[in-house]
Formats: sequence, C-alpha cells, structure tokens
Amino acid sequence: MTIVAVYNMKGGVGKTTCAVNLAYLFAASGQKTLLWDLDAQAASTFALRVKPEVAQFGKPALRNAQVFIEAIRETDHLNLDLLPADFSYRNLDRFLDQLEDPKHVMRRMLAQLGEAYSLVLLDCPAGFSSLSEAVIACADVLLVPTIPGTLSMRTLLRLTQSLDHNAPALLPFLSMVDRRKALHRSLSQWVERHPELFLREQIPYASSVEQVSVRRAPVPIYDASDPAAKSFAGLWREVGAHLTQLAQTGAAPMATPAVYAEALDALLSTLIADAPVHTIASAQSAARKDQANGPDRDGPQVAFAVDSKDDFQVLERALGEAHPRRAANYLAHTFDTDDATLRRAGYRVQLIEEPERFLISVVKARVTPDEELICLREQRSAKIDGGWAAQILTGQLSPISVIDRRIRHPLAAELRALTADRTLARVESSEHKSLRLGPVEFAEGEESASIYLEFECAEAPGAETAYCVIASGLGAETQSVTRLLGAWRKRAGVRRQFELPGSAQLAAVAHMKSSPTGS
Repeated sequence: MTIVAVYNMKGGVGKTTCAVNLAYLFAASGQKTLLWDLDAQAASTFALRVKPEVAQFGKPALRNAQVFIEAIRETDHLNLDLLPADFSYRNLDRFLDQLEDPKHVMRRMLAQLGEAYSLVLLDCPAGFSSLSEAVIACADVLLVPTIPGTLSMRTLLRLTQSLDHNAPALLPFLSMVDRRKALHRSLSQWVERHPELFLREQIPYASSVEQVSVRRAPVPIYDASDPAAKSFAGLWREVGAHLTQLAQTGAAPMATPAVYAEALDALLSTLIADAPVHTIASAQSAARKDQANGPDRDGPQVAFAVDSKDDFQVLERALGEAHPRRAANYLAHTFDTDDATLRRAGYRVQLIEEPERFLISVVKARVTPDEELICLREQRSAKIDGGWAAQILTGQLSPISVIDRRIRHPLAAELRALTADRTLARVESSEHKSLRLGPVEFAEGEESASIYLEFECAEAPGAETAYCVIASGLGAETQSVTRLLGAWRKRAGVRRQFELPGSAQLAAVAHMKSSPTGS
C-alpha cells in the first residue's frame, strides 16, 4: 500500500479537484484505490456523490479503525472507494492532541484502512495542525498543488522549512494556472526550468475544473477531450512514475526539503527585486535592520574571559584611537540533553532573541593548549521566523531539526550524530549586553589583522556574571590572531583569568555564550 497525501498549508489551491481526479485515474488504471476525505467541509465527499457521515465518530474511534472501515463507501467508479468526511472532523485535531502519540495513531489507522487497497489518497484540510503533522509523518508522498503566485510560493517555502530529513517525498506542481496573467506565465516558465523541483504537468485555471463540484464527477467523466482532463491524465502518469521509482529504489524522487527551501528563497528574492518600488523599499528596510545588527560573525572566532566590566574599559583604552562601536542586548536560550551531552563535547546550541529577529545558533569550541589560554570557536547561525522560535521554546520543535533545515554546514551533521535524536530541553536563559567594536586594525611585529571585537556581559539566574571578549571576522590565520590578542591583553595589563589548562574554570570558557550572527 502506498499513501499519497494531497496537502497545502494554504486553502483554495485546488487540493480537492486534484485528489478526486487522481483517485479516479488511479482506480481506472486498475489499482484498488481509497480516497479519504479528511476535510470537514467534505468537498471530495460531495463531488463523489457520497453522504458526508461517519457514524459513531469520536475520540474512541481513533483507537480502533473499525468505525472508519465501516464508514467506507463504494463510489460510482470502478475500483474507487471513499471514506467520507464528517462535520465532526472539525474536532479531529483536538482528539489527536489528547492522545499520547498522534502520529502512531494515524499510522496504525492507515495500516488497517489500507489492507484492501494498493493506493490510499488523503484529501487534507488546509493549515498546519496535529492532523497535518500526523499525515505528513505517515505519507509516502506529499503532493502539493501550488498556485503560481508570490503568496503560494511563500507558503510552499514555509512548508519545506518545516520538513525534516525524515519527511516524505515532496511533489509540488502548479495548479489553477492562468496564462493571461504575467506572474503566472513567469512562474510557469521558472518551474519548467526546474524539473528537479516541480512536476512538469500544470493544471490550468478552467471552467471545466470548477465543474467538478457542479457535475459531481471527475473531469474525464464529462469531458475527456478537455485540456484540463489531459492535464490531470499527464499529472497521473507523472505521479505514477515517481511512485514506481520510490517503490523500486526507496529513494526520494525529487529534491530534499533543504534544496527546495534554498531554491524557493532565491526565487522569492528575485520576485521582490522585480516588484514595484514600494515593495523594494520594504525589503531594503528589512535588510538595513539586519545590517544594523553588526558584521557577520559566522565562522571562526577567538575568545577569552576577563574578571569584570572594568577590564573591558582598560582593553578598549589600550586600542588607542576610537573605533566604530554599537551596543546590543539580546536573550540567549541554551538547549542540551538531560546529561549535558553537548556541553561536555564542546558544543552549544542556542536560540537567540534580538529586537528585530530570531536566530538559531550552534558553536563548537576548544581551548588552546598554549600559555595564552584562549578559546577557539566555530560558529554557524541562521535567521528563523517567530513561529519556529515559539515552537522551539515551547518544546514543540527540536532545535536540532531546525539546524538541520537551516544551517548547511558539517556542524549540523555533527550535532545530529552526537544527540542521536535525543530530546533537547532548555537548560538556561541568559541576558546578554555587549559592545561591538570594529573593524580594529591589530599589528605586532610582522603580524597584522583586521578584527571585529565584542565585549560581552552575560547574566543568568543562579549563575555568576560572565565577562568575555570575542574576536570575529578574522582576516588572518587563527594562530596569528591569538598572538595579537594575547599581546593586546598583556599591553593593557589585564591578567589571565585561568592559570592551568584543564582547570574547571578553563573548561568553562569553552562554553561561553555564543554571539548572535548574521545569516
């Protein structure tokens, strides 16, 4: 049995007409097919002339598939059965939320429902909920009808960003295409140039498609020669070929969610660039807000701890001339396993809250064995939206999953291997106040470098205030920068805080709070 979910977070994109027509075409090809109408609006149920009723539906029904099995009805079409919608499905999310493992419940239900069928199609409601999460977890393929417009493409981007490496094969295609519209033509051409991302077949915006709910039948039944009927037939053949490939090789037939996210992000940036002046101004304003957060500190960093805020003033005076400076405040929420696996291995995962944005950040640190006792760090981060931030903070979304999707760097794979899908919880929330300087030109003998500096003060409940200096944007070899910073510190007369490598205090510097970075 193969499970195909027809889904989009956005409504009004042609999910039902796609589900009904594909279910009919698969059944007509000889495959025993079940269409499950999961939408309380019951559009598929109406189109296939079945009464929208599931007798005795309620929370207990989710523990045993028998109620749903008894509700399955034959349709007017050979090999096509329908599990109708019921108005009570509006409570389905609430019922699933009350169960211990909604995804397991849905997986068990589908296994029992699909015993007599080679293909199960799910006509899913719009939105993102416990139901959609459970469906995505169970589906072999996610078929995503998408209108060729900016909002629909943004919704598809959000969907790809929400999927992890265990997601089903993603098969987006264009629907309701109106070639009289310039944007539709432009996006259709873009899709045609990217067959690795979208299915080739496109469903037109046509009155014959709208007639599905009027005639209460699939398009090929009442007008097999219509262009829309031919488009659905082409879509059926294309989806069927991908299902065959998936069954034979087990490999996802299209790109990974991360590749989709990158391509769609680039596409939407292009659309903004081609937009009217007021739209461009809005995008430029957002870019200026990002730039105001300071230089990009992703990459290698050098850091060392000091005793107090007074040391910051002494160090700044030792720089001599004045440098560009900016104060910044932010919150950092640190996540780890219950036995501090990440901290013990030298990693730090944080959600950063700045006034204008949220960041997900990962730092890998080690302490130098030389007498300078300086911490070397590699940092990677990415912007995320407020929705993801809220889900991370409430435990609904793993920060490791977000790092997998948004940070394309070996550090992400290292974290995944280290945690082995274990749960990460918030272990600390700290308030950070920093002064950012730079670029600062350092020179000592034949060595020189242009460096951004950050004097950072971190306060967390129940912990001593930590003071550290972070150097980033390194324009020279790390060892050279380490020596330059050591000479600067000695010149300022700021003593080394730690005396012996391996001391408890020295180990702590490897886990100093990570600095927020640009994406």
